[in-house]
Amino acid sequence: MDERDVCQLGEDCPLLERLEIAVVRSQGNITEAGVYRALGRHLPRLRHLSLYLDFRVSERPPAKLVPKQRHGRDTSSLNIQRRLLVQGPTIRGGSCSSANPEDPVF
Repeated sequence: MDERDVCQLGEDCPLLERLEIAVVRSQGNITEAGVYRALGRHLPRLRHLSLYLDFRVSERPPAKLVPKQRHGRDTSSLNIQRRLLVQGPTIRGGSCSSANPEDPVF
């Protein structure tokens, strides 16, 4: 599903409240971000969203990720995931965020 599909879905089903879709992961490039933007803009009544994130392992070596300490808090991905499981992400103004605006969501 791409951004145009989401826009069309919003036009065809303006009262849609629950949706499950697959999104091809691309490290947050403009195409992937467009899908998330369209979900927020074109499906205003959406209350329950399940994303099935599809990603492929590339031939390039992965970038080295180093957890950063911000304000004395552990921001390693495992602890961020734990906070998301407890607090859950929210959708505000068409963008997804955790309960703490400093934490990355995905």
